[in-house]
Amino acid sequence: MYGYLPEDNELRGRCFLLMMLTSALHNLSRSVGVAMLATNGRMVAFYSAGGEVLAFFIFKGLRRDYYWFPKLTKGLSLSSSTIHLFSIKIITDFSGCLHLRHPYECGGLVFSVSMLWAQIFPFVALQLFDGENKSTITLFLAASFALWLVLTIAFFCTINTRYVTRAKPSEEQSLSRRIKKKNVETVGSLTSLFVNVGTSTPSSAPRRLLSTHASTF
Repeated sequence: MYGYLPEDNELRGRCFLLMMLTSALHNLSRSVGVAMLATNGRMVAFYSAGGEVLAFFIFKGLRRDYYWFPKLTKGLSLSSSTIHLFSIKIITDFSGCLHLRHPYECGGLVFSVSMLWAQIFPFVALQLFDGENKSTITLFLAASFALWLVLTIAFFCTINTRYVTRAKPSEEQSLSRRIKKKNVETVGSLTSLFVNVGTSTPSSAPRRLLSTHASTF
């Protein structure tokens, strides 16, 4: 996982266990919050989730990072990027998948805010909850948050923290960034992705290989 996991079987297993436990608590906290909102009406929960997704779309648009990397026609690029961003936002909100912390998915800022908001959200929803056993639910949420906090600290104490941030992007990251910058242009087909990125088209490689072999005879 991007160098986070230490090169030790025991520590690696501990990291995977901590990731599964924190993801489970993340999902539990978020789901309980949505369930409590839904007791006031399904549309309340729908508007809450929709508002978060809309804010995510606006944030990505302001950062000029809305479009997905495949270069398609303008309509397909917009629709596929919207579906992609919607999917990763929902998956992040309800699973806390660390892979989506990547800059070309949610990004570090959005991912971190999502992790914190998932723990705060049920306490906000609790204020709108009119059901019974409110004090019991409060104690349950407090215990869940405390356990999540302990597991998160233990996870950061276990991983290789030098890989959390990188001063210089790799060649592969730089290439991916160039591809995303070119995505805002309207193109005719997906094949132009290969034409613009490299110095040759996919079909030119076999021709070069064939001519190389022919010159040896």
